[in-house]
Amino acid sequence: MIKKIRINIFFLGFALTLSACGSTKILLGSGDIEFQYGYTQKFVPGMEGSEIREYLFIGYTYVDLEVAIMDSVQFRGARYNVRQAKGELKIDLARKKELFTLNSEVLLPNEAMLYYHVGDEIYKFKITGIEEKETVYMP
Repeated sequence: MIKKIRINIFFLGFALTLSACGSTKILLGSGDIEFQYGYTQKFVPGMEGSEIREYLFIGYTYVDLEVAIMDSVQFRGARYNVRQAKGELKIDLARKKELFTLNSEVLLPNEAMLYYHVGDEIYKFKITGIEEKETVYMP
């Protein structure tokens, strides 16, 4: 009897969680963030056996906000958690996470979607024109 009650409570909680996730609105950011630059760059270490790393750099400034918290970036079919309030984003592209299909966007290879929040509101900002810079060969 107690086991049935626990199972029913679990499924009720799970159903409420799913219904809450479905009602999350993601608003299109309009004028909150000004995109400055976006590029990818590979770094090849000089030591044998070291991994080649590729990073995505995104520069931005706030227009009418004091602070917004960056949540994640969608780029090349993957999602990257960022949790940052100010400055340049430097994202290691080897640390990708799977996308949640609820929030996924169809993007070109040189586009990214930046998700951020201000207070309780979640926004997204589309970045276009991401360039690929020349590879850096480390000593």
